Amino acid sequence: MSKKKREELEKESSSQIDTDAHSTAKRGKKYFGYKGHIGTDVGSKIIRKRQFTSAQPHDSQLIEDVISGDEKSIFADSAYSSKKRKKRYRKEGIYCGILDKGTRSKALSKSQKKRNKKKSIVRSAVEHTFAYMKERQNYKKARAKTFERNRFVFDMNCIIYNIMRGSYLLKTIS
Repeated sequence: MSKKKREELEKESSSQIDTDAHSTAKRGKKYFGYKGHIGTDVGSKIIRKRQFTSAQPHDSQLIEDVISGDEKSIFADSAYSSKKRKKRYRKEGIYCGILDKGTRSKALSKSQKKRNKKKSIVRSAVEHTFAYMKERQNYKKARAKTFERNRFVFDMNCIIYNIMRGSYLLKTIS
């Protein structure tokens, strides 16, 4: 949405258009709306922290918001990759499982690709969580008009997911 259109809507709001949402582009495709970010426990797949934003901020800006602070290792996709971040985690004694990212001028080596594949197996726990929300909870889109309402729905879906996951874990113990 353009600045001009956003200003017009602030003066005279519409019941149809969400002025809290923003747009972003990913792999050449435009998206408008919101993004949910989560930090999960690798073993239990329980969501430990969550964050909800408009689509505009890059994922890498929110990594600190979904880290609990007591992690022994951190796994994330290549969007979160930065030499500075990896160096800091290693200095703090945290295993850095953030995938390596290739560039146009420097492709990933065979050993980096192999490491990424191993790390992806652990990192997929987060993807399983989102898959569950999308398929079982039918949470594929943020449909409410305002940021607050959409964040509430995201938070409730995270809570429901944790309850269902906890129930499953309790059944497997007994």
